[in-house]
Amino acid sequence: MDLLISKFTNDITILQTEYTVNNRQEKLWLLINSLVDAFESQILTNHLLFKNCNKLTFTDYKKLIESYKLEKERLIQIYR
Repeated sequence: MDLLISKFTNDITILQTEYTVNNRQEKLWLLINSLVDAFESQILTNHLLFKNCNKLTFTDYKKLIESYKLEKERLIQIYR
């Protein structure tokens, strides 16, 4: 209701808040999709997200993949 009233009264604070929330939500979904794409790819090290990760070793990548798979399975179990 506040949003509807703010559009008629030109209350910029509420309109900015709505924009900020939508903008953050959009950015969050972009990050989520990029992470899913990275972890579902065949070669994790070739993905853009991990291109400049020079300090990550083979063992570190292996741990990341294992953690992703475990958490993915956990989420699937939660939503069943």
